[in-house]
Amino acid sequence: FFSRYELSLPIDLEGGNVYFLSILSAVVYTITGVIFYYGFNRLGKHYKNKLLTITSFIIMICITLFLLTLLMTMEYSFATHLNAIVVFIMSINGFFFGAGLFITKSSLATWYKLAGILQLMASPFFLIRTSITQLIGFWLCVPFLLLLLILVFKEYKQSHRPLPHS
Repeated sequence: FFSRYELSLPIDLEGGNVYFLSILSAVVYTITGVIFYYGFNRLGKHYKNKLLTITSFIIMICITLFLLTLLMTMEYSFATHLNAIVVFIMSINGFFFGAGLFITKSSLATWYKLAGILQLMASPFFLIRTSITQLIGFWLCVPFLLLLLILVFKEYKQSHRPLPHS
C-alpha cells in the first residue's frame, strides 16, 4: 500500500517495522515523565523536602538523557554503555527518591511512606542487569507509579483549586 519511500519515514508498514512508533513513544514518555516528576520537584519545594526536590530533578535529567542515549544507540555503539550508566544513576537515585518520599511531612504521609517503600524495594532490581531482575523491578514499579499518580491527584484535591475550564 505505502512504501517506505513514499512516506519518507523510517517505517515499513509491510514488514512490521515499528521504528517510528518506538521513537514517538520514547519522546512522549520523556515529555510526560519530565512533567510528572516536575510535579514532585514542586511538592518537594512546597514541603521543604530537599531530598525529594533534588532527586526528582535528577530523574528529569536522567529521563531526558535516557532518550538521547536511545537515539544515539542507533548510530553509535558506545551509546549502549552511556545508556547503562544512565540506568545505573537512575537506580541509585531511586533509593534517595524513595527515601525522600518516605520522609515527606504531609497530611498524606501514609501514602508517601508506602510509595517510598515500594521505590526502595524496586530500585535494587535495576542495579543488577539481568532480564529476570529487571522484569521484577518493572512489576514492582507498576504499583509504585500508580501510588505516585494517586499522590498527585490527592495533593491536587487538597489544594482546593477547581479544575480549569476549557
